[in-house]
Order: sequence, then C-alpha cells, then structure tokens
Amino acid sequence: MISNIELETNCSNSVICRYGTEKVLEDANQKAFELIGYFNSKLTNLSYDSQVKFIEFVIDENSKEFNFIEKNRTVAEKLVVGLVDSFIESQQTQGIKISPKIASFAKKNKITLDERPQNLSPEGARRQGAFNEAKRQSGIPISQQPSRTYPNVDRRGYPQPGRIYEFDLPKEGGGLKRVIIRDDAKGHFFGENNPQNRGPHFNDPQGRHYDY
Repeated sequence: MISNIELETNCSNSVICRYGTEKVLEDANQKAFELIGYFNSKLTNLSYDSQVKFIEFVIDENSKEFNFIEKNRTVAEKLVVGLVDSFIESQQTQGIKISPKIASFAKKNKITLDERPQNLSPEGARRQGAFNEAKRQSGIPISQQPSRTYPNVDRRGYPQPGRIYEFDLPKEGGGLKRVIIRDDAKGHFFGENNPQNRGPHFNDPQGRHYDY
C-alpha cells in the first residue's frame, strides 16, 4: 500500500494528491472509475453551492497543463474529466444550469454538454426491469427491498414526480453503507432538439440512466 507521503512525493500538483488517494497510479482506468464513484458519494453530502465550488476547485487545480487529447491523458486527467462529466450529467438531470467555468471545461473536452447519456436498461424494459437493472449495476440484490423511500426532490429541494429509494448494504469490516436509486418519473425537457431531453428513468448513485 502506498502511503500518503509516498503518494505526495510521486504526484504532480493535482487534487488527487491533496486528498491522499491510495494506489492512484495502478490500473489507471479502473482506479479513475472507482475514484469518480468515491468523490460522487462524498459530494452528495454537501450543499449544492459547495459541490459547485469543489468541482471548480478541481478544474482550477488541474486544467493549466491539462492534456485535452483523450488518448494521452494521465490517470489524474481521466479522473478530472470523469468527475466533471458525472457532475454535469447530474446537474442536467435536475434541470440546473451549469456554471460558466464548468461549462467551458466541458466544452474543451467534448463531454456531456452535447451528448445524450447512455440508456443502460435492457432493450424493451419497462419500469420494473429498469429498476432491477439499476439495482444490479449498483450492487443491490434484485430481491432486496428498499430500506426507506422518500418523495423525489431536485437538488434545490423542490418536489418532483417519482420516488427516492434508499438501500442499506453491508460494508466489508462491518457496518452499513447507503445506496440511493432515484426514480425521475417525469423525465426532463430542456427545449426542442436538446440531446439531454429524456423520458421517465431511474438514476443510480453514479448518475447513470435506466429508461422505462
């Protein structure tokens, strides 16, 4: 295991070093994916304004010498792109305008601003099939029922059609972790021909979509 001191010694000036992430240089693509999920889980505990400030901090810390050629990116750069991409997608899912700084970074990277997020539901799936796939992809047994359910709300706390399903899953070493699946029963509409327009769907903790 790489210690924080060893990591800081071998890292360039990036947000990953500052947060002491372990083994960041191993298996770059997989680690970047895991770290994106980790940061996303932490961001959900912050206020919306704090989330925006954190993402903008990540961009400021990493974009000065950023390699915008995808195939040449380091693990740190892949993490930054993935984190920003995931945050933008979650904002657009909620119908929230993206800050100019985040939008500018996204435009340079040609990420979700002009692309419709992939539908991960099985072909022809209805609501239950989409829900089951969201559970499966999130590590929740298909047969497990939600521990708690709540009315659906957007990031600003405004009521929205649908429900929020909260599952308690056992953690390694004991204890429970909370996994949330959100039912966006209305979908969202951003204007004619906008690629982000979407019908009813579920979102998993990583913001992925399961249409029904």
